[in-house]
Amino acid sequence: MAARQSGSNVHASNVPVSRLRVIAPGFGALLLAGVVGLGVRSLTSTTTHRAEPPAVVKPPAVVKPASRADSERASASDHQKVDVERADDPPLPKTSPGAKLTAPRSAKARWVAKVTRVEGLALRAGASCIIDATIEAELRNAVVSDLDITCVGTPVYRKTDDFDGIAKIDNDARERLGSRDDKGTFTIQYNDLGARTGARSQVDLDSTKRKGVVFRESGSRYRVEFTMPLESRATTPLSERLRREGIVTSSSGAAPVKSGAKCTVRAIATGSGDDCVAEVKCGATVLFPTRQPVKCGYDGPRPIEVDSVDQSPSLQLDGSTLTVQSEGAKAFQVNLTLAQR
Repeated sequence: MAARQSGSNVHASNVPVSRLRVIAPGFGALLLAGVVGLGVRSLTSTTTHRAEPPAVVKPPAVVKPASRADSERASASDHQKVDVERADDPPLPKTSPGAKLTAPRSAKARWVAKVTRVEGLALRAGASCIIDATIEAELRNAVVSDLDITCVGTPVYRKTDDFDGIAKIDNDARERLGSRDDKGTFTIQYNDLGARTGARSQVDLDSTKRKGVVFRESGSRYRVEFTMPLESRATTPLSERLRREGIVTSSSGAAPVKSGAKCTVRAIATGSGDDCVAEVKCGATVLFPTRQPVKCGYDGPRPIEVDSVDQSPSLQLDGSTLTVQSEGAKAFQVNLTLAQR
């Protein structure tokens, strides 16, 4: 699995914003002009002075503070740089040079966890907790934009809950290449930590470690520890797939397939930049497994090229020719001709 690139942001709530108030600027200018005019008349009675029109004073611009929801949406990514923009400017598209712009996509992912230890709540070990996450992607970067955790009907964490204090949020969502192209599964890492009061609790979970904890340290205190599955339940896929079918044209060595076998190559972006995984499968035989990362070339969010030459087995796609090689005691080489895209 690709190494996680972690990012974090710290938010403090209830920050007062002072506003300057301009009180009758024209009146002050007229009053000053009148005083000056009286002084001149007392010294030189033959000279008439006319007061200049008062200068127009523009009130200072007031910048509206960003809402907590806006700040946290900007901070949610652990592998996506957040740019600071003026509040009145339209958001700038974030993409790599030459990539096609695509509308953001989203998927709903769910894990069913089991309580292992609890304090402060009427729950028991073995009780079920539902973890619901909204995962969004623009091009190939995925973020967890929302998260809810409910244990036996009791909400124990909601990202939308209000709070006073600090929220340091890190998250990482990765899509996996499942057995069906119309379904996707995800792994997730998510934490929202920091001293606070209010309704929002704190959470630290990682499905790749199969565990998590939710807790509150003020008010009605509680702590719930749980185990969770590695992958979410199958759901609407987030990433676009590369899928091409072909036929084995030649094989050598200890190849597990013979010439004429029908095969399929698939690949997806995992949700972390250009990282991707691929699979080559001929019937029930897997020539190249999804556990090995590969390099992909993209047309927007969809992989169109696959290359993995620095590992065994290796995979190389050149136009319509796909080559899979393995080294060691059971070395082999399989060449496939793929149908045109």
